[in-house]
Amino acid sequence: MAHFCELDENNIVTNVYAVDNKDILQNEVESESKGIEHLRNILGNPNAKLVQTSINCRDGKRIDDSGKAVFRHTTGQNGFSWDPVKEIFIAPKPYPSWTLNETTNNWEPPVTKPTEEQCYYGQDPYVPWSNLHEEYPTGEAWEQAFNYVEVLSPITNTMVKVSPGRLNVMWDEDVQKWKGLHTDGQLRYWDGSNWDTPL
Repeated sequence: MAHFCELDENNIVTNVYAVDNKDILQNEVESESKGIEHLRNILGNPNAKLVQTSINCRDGKRIDDSGKAVFRHTTGQNGFSWDPVKEIFIAPKPYPSWTLNETTNNWEPPVTKPTEEQCYYGQDPYVPWSNLHEEYPTGEAWEQAFNYVEVLSPITNTMVKVSPGRLNVMWDEDVQKWKGLHTDGQLRYWDGSNWDTPL
């Protein structure tokens, strides 16, 4: 399937349409203009502003293993903006304090997010989530990944599942820092290089 974004007068995505690949072929080659023409006929709007997108791109990277080049930076979705000069889609600004990196075209927080390893406090040697299946090839990877502990969240005052040995961080716009809930029930804040309470 091919995918196309419909844009409003401000180049904001208002709809995303899937089109059968056979409907965008022109001389046996996929053609964006053919897809646009096809969709305009379906929509009954000869002036519909349409741009092709790829569902296999996120934040300037491919998320499949096709080996194809990144197409238009990221998947166009409702609310995303289209930059007609760079010919890319840009996600909405997630928080007021974040700024757009004009080189990567991604939004960046004022404090760099801690790495996965900086969020690790387990007793065993650190293994990235992506490598758990290699480190534990006989099924323990599942147990390592999903052996949650229930902890009272100071944010919601409800019990939430926390992965032992790792902080799952989220941005806190009020204090403009990354925060993560530990299995001890304490929120820890990241200042860009250290946690306010050691892990």
